[in-house]
Amino acid sequence: MIDCLLIGFHEPSFASYVELVGKMGTSDGAYRDLDLAFVRHRKTPRRLLDLLSDVALPDPCGSARPYHNADFLWPVLLALGSYLARRGLTFDYVNLPHLEEGSLRAKLAAGPRTVAITTTVYVSPLPVLELVRAVREHAPHSRIVVGGPYIANQARVLEREELERLLRYLGADVYVIAQEGERTLAELLGALRAGAPLDAIPNLAYEERGAYRTTPAAPENNPIEENLVDYALFSPESLGEMVSVRTARSCPFACAFCGFPTRAGKYTYAGVDLVERELDALHARGVTTISFLDDTFNVPKRRYKDLLRLMIRKRYGFRWNSFYRADEGDEEAIELMRESGCEGVFLGVESGSDRMLALMNKTARRADYLAAIPQLKAAGIVTHANLIVGFPGETPGSVRETEDLLARAQPDFYRAQLWYADPSTPIWKRRLELGIRGSGFSWRHATMTSDEAAGWVDRMLLSVSGSTWLPQSGFEMWSLFYLQRRGFSLEAVRRLVRCFNAAIAEKLLGDADADIDPALLATFTEAARAGHADPEGPDADAVRALSSAAYLEAERWWYGSLGAPSPAEGGGAITDAGRGGARRWITTSSVIDGALLDGAARAFGVSPSAAALAAFGIAVRRATGAAPLRALAGQGSADGDAWGPVRLDDLPPGELGRRVEQHFAAAARHARFARRLLCGWCDRVAGRQGAVGCGAWFAWREPGAGDGWAAPLRDAIDASEGVGLGLEVVAGPTVELRVSGAGERGERVMYRVAAELLATIAGCNDADPPREPAREAVGTFRF
Repeated sequence: MIDCLLIGFHEPSFASYVELVGKMGTSDGAYRDLDLAFVRHRKTPRRLLDLLSDVALPDPCGSARPYHNADFLWPVLLALGSYLARRGLTFDYVNLPHLEEGSLRAKLAAGPRTVAITTTVYVSPLPVLELVRAVREHAPHSRIVVGGPYIANQARVLEREELERLLRYLGADVYVIAQEGERTLAELLGALRAGAPLDAIPNLAYEERGAYRTTPAAPENNPIEENLVDYALFSPESLGEMVSVRTARSCPFACAFCGFPTRAGKYTYAGVDLVERELDALHARGVTTISFLDDTFNVPKRRYKDLLRLMIRKRYGFRWNSFYRADEGDEEAIELMRESGCEGVFLGVESGSDRMLALMNKTARRADYLAAIPQLKAAGIVTHANLIVGFPGETPGSVRETEDLLARAQPDFYRAQLWYADPSTPIWKRRLELGIRGSGFSWRHATMTSDEAAGWVDRMLLSVSGSTWLPQSGFEMWSLFYLQRRGFSLEAVRRLVRCFNAAIAEKLLGDADADIDPALLATFTEAARAGHADPEGPDADAVRALSSAAYLEAERWWYGSLGAPSPAEGGGAITDAGRGGARRWITTSSVIDGALLDGAARAFGVSPSAAALAAFGIAVRRATGAAPLRALAGQGSADGDAWGPVRLDDLPPGELGRRVEQHFAAAARHARFARRLLCGWCDRVAGRQGAVGCGAWFAWREPGAGDGWAAPLRDAIDASEGVGLGLEVVAGPTVELRVSGAGERGERVMYRVAAELLATIAGCNDADPPREPAREAVGTFRF
């Protein structure tokens, strides 16, 4: 019987996780952050590597192993296994239980004395619950121990009664509550082997006679130099060619948004000689790629350069990646990085605003990133910039500074994340001063709300050019290098990521529950199957149609038509949904022969839809004296819908008709972005953020078009508190003209507008106006 079966990283069903987070509401910050990392394929949420497994196995190297973001030996298994073996305790392990179910069942059936569940990256209890159930089913006599960061963090922030409820809910036998925990686990395993009581072992919680008992807390100090990984305990096959290495503990800095240094304790690091021993062992076992996990690998500078010179001198040939602090590097370090095999760095940029960086207690400044990123790229080192949006003090202006930094420095990849209001971080101590309310991903403070911040994050995905968005959940920076080891070229990986991002954008702009667009899926599949070959030519049309250039062109047209500044030019935040009011609309209807509208179209020299909108503008001006009139105008057909803002100025009829025709052409060109831009504009009006209101709406509906698409136009007018007039045209052999009014003024003038509309159309045909519309209201307006 072995003393302990160690369990590595378990990932529950991603679809179940999406469903769980979605129960908080799809407008909640947690869901919106997650929503930027998956698309739906066959009605199932799929992240980038999941989708790649769906369409492109075997890989370019011939392996049919599914792609996975954690497809390497989990670092905690290396560390814990080595620690236990060094103290005479026996162990086995299961690295990724969700992908190794057969191995897990077999090893549990062998009856290990203890099963230890690690929680290194867990943020919810779900993985622990699933593992505990599996152990109870297949190894009912084994003791279950749970420890690691998730347990330690919960013990830190929960009251005793809440913690006991959580531990009971998780269902394990013993919990290790310690920041490190290796020594406590070893003492626990020794006691269980000897049948000794547990009360003398510190840092434990366990149930005893119906109540939870906690033993006294005692800090652990397990020095790195005394606890190096013994790679001889692990076969080359299980180790693989990609390994994660930690040469330091904790972090010497104190960023206001990060609680890691407080949890991890004093910053310590291994000497160069000890790191050399570890690298020698990895080289001897055929490892080719190393991810250095140190939060500040290039601190202190002298040690860092000595390590780089060591790797150059020993000619290991490793390709490696790490975190990198721009203010702690220099040109010499970057050249040494290039020579030693560095292929990528993760930069915690966080913000492009020096004011925000100071508030975050960051030591780096904007100038450091503007200098370092181009130097790193020139050395052939892939750069990833990680950003936080919404930290207390954030404003639209500081977000634009961040966008400007991306535009100037152009890191290869970037990811913007919604600020997470964590009670364990230094900034939390100032929550009253800063007006912080709420926690997690749902918060507000004096300068921004989580909803506004999430809107800016969405806009960055849609609008940033020169850098590629990294989906992150299920696809971290090291996934770029993982796919290269699986046979893809870096350029092929870039194209895959761009295509996946286009699918995310399509979801943001349309039906969030719809499957990935077939054209985008075909493009993704083609890029995946190209494998190691560098793709030639531009991205496919389906991807270019959703590019940042296409979005920015649409945004400029939208706000330019309104004569208002776009978000890039100083406008306010774009959030997730419009804020329409609940105004009462009444409608009067007239039916005319379609030939009359065709005659008006010939007179205006434009299409019937453009003629109808131009005639409506003339009718409103004649009835109300309003000029210029801003309207939200759209048309729906069996081929799709398009809408956008248009100015109906006091122009000669032919010139007005041509302007309207140009509007419809532009609206069709930017149709994919219409709903997004409409909702953002409504929010700015409702929030009094300088947006220009519209006084009317126009909807043209051809046979076969749906009728739900036009509702956002009405809601937009609700939000703008404009004149409150609308025209819906139902086209066909006979044409129905439905004029609507809302509010005291709209209801008062709508009949005059309807009469002027009929007169204008008739005048274009040298005909008498059709019968004046009935003055009875059809009822509350409904599309």
